Amino acid sequence: MTSSRLRRPRVAKRWGIAHRQLGGFVRRDGVNEATREHVERTAMAAFDGLEAILAKRPFLLGERPTIVDFGFVGPMFRHFAQDPTPAELMRQRAPRVYTWVARMWEARAQPDSAAILSEVDGPLAALLREASETHLVQLCENARAHAAGESHFAQEVQGCRYERLPVSRYRVWCLEELRHHWQSLDEPTQTVLRAVLPEPGGAVLWEGEPIARSGYDPERRAPFNRAINVFGNGVPR
Repeated sequence: MTSSRLRRPRVAKRWGIAHRQLGGFVRRDGVNEATREHVERTAMAAFDGLEAILAKRPFLLGERPTIVDFGFVGPMFRHFAQDPTPAELMRQRAPRVYTWVARMWEARAQPDSAAILSEVDGPLAALLREASETHLVQLCENARAHAAGESHFAQEVQGCRYERLPVSRYRVWCLEELRHHWQSLDEPTQTVLRAVLPEPGGAVLWEGEPIARSGYDPERRAPFNRAINVFGNGVPR
């Protein structure tokens, strides 16, 4: 009896975590029977794209970690490397990615003389194209819905239709940040990147289509300001 009572809180906790992730993120981000195959295919495309890059160099842009590595390692560490099933999939499908996650965990400051790319090579261009066709398309459609005052929106990504996705104020802010950094680039750099960021996804960075402002972080203090939730208006409970 005592043993059973001790086990119940752990069982309830595991159930709660599983259903929070499934209902709070998986289903709300549009993963269902109609979209599951595409979602899994894009995850494998990310693995394959990163694996191709890491076959050529220890970090994504060269011999030292950059903000690109830190941006990618967050989801790769949290959502894949720390979960037994995805971690095994990563080890089998993308062993260099798995090793890179560990390398990033132990990353230390590197000298500025450590070489990084001076141009976009083939593997990096392929990953940028995938990001344009998936992530940037989603950010654009979300921002349009936010500007129209909608609570949900639909989108088509690589021929797969997603319905009733919740509008995210946080993701409007993400698009604002990408546009801000794009505008800070000089014209020759923009020209090079436009060649490897296919439309319509990539064009969201330079078209300048007016969107309703997110109103988040006007002081530009992120990530050292108040947190923001992914869905809805982003105000933490």
